[in-house]
Amino acid sequence: MFDTEAEMVKVTLPYLLDEFNCRRYIEEPKGLFGIPDLVMFNGKIISIEYKLRNWKQALRQAYRYKSFSEESYVVIDKSYLKKPRENLDAFAKFNIGLAAVDKDNVEIYYKPKSVKPFSAELTDKALSLF
Repeated sequence: MFDTEAEMVKVTLPYLLDEFNCRRYIEEPKGLFGIPDLVMFNGKIISIEYKLRNWKQALRQAYRYKSFSEESYVVIDKSYLKKPRENLDAFAKFNIGLAAVDKDNVEIYYKPKSVKPFSAELTDKALSLF
């Protein structure tokens, strides 16, 4: 459905900013533990990793972002949602959110609990970007 992750960001950004009541965001911030595709701030840090289809890699990356984020999500092209939905227990086990996007809609399939990030130093660094 999508050719690039950038297209996915363009479609989902207005929805996600509204869904999480965020006014501030950064695309692909450098200097954190990895480079998340999107980091939003609404009083807490929320990281998003977009993938066209490789949900396992996205899950690993999203887990790293828990170093500085209270919540972390994988957003995948809805055309490739079957396997991640079959493995929703992995998202729950690692407390990583799962959402899928098509050209018209974003659906959240698993919403993680908000938890304290692993690293206070990386959290401070992420906050300083805002």
